[in-house]
Amino acid sequence: MVNCEQFNLFNQGDIYFVIPQKDNATYTCIKKFELKEDELSVLKDELIEVIYKKEVDGIIINKPLQLRRIAHYSAKQDATFIYITNHFDIEARQVIEIYKNRWQIEKFF
Repeated sequence: MVNCEQFNLFNQGDIYFVIPQKDNATYTCIKKFELKEDELSVLKDELIEVIYKKEVDGIIINKPLQLRRIAHYSAKQDATFIYITNHFDIEARQVIEIYKNRWQIEKFF
């Protein structure tokens, strides 16, 4: 994961994000959400927990952060992509589309 403490601040401020999962991400799967039968490209939709360290009053403590992990297979690119988000109220397909649209914007910069 990247900066879990920042992600936790996003959660507190009702700011949503969708990012690709890092190769070295460590997490625990808490729950697997049911997949829709008509969305075969969605391979996984999970609630995960990431533990990160935070210093509080000079003491390092472990803090949990719950996120959503979605695995998606793109036939066009013949590749699997994994996204992490803090948005639980939209469908997995919408999370995938948000990231695809973000990438279209970044190509111009």
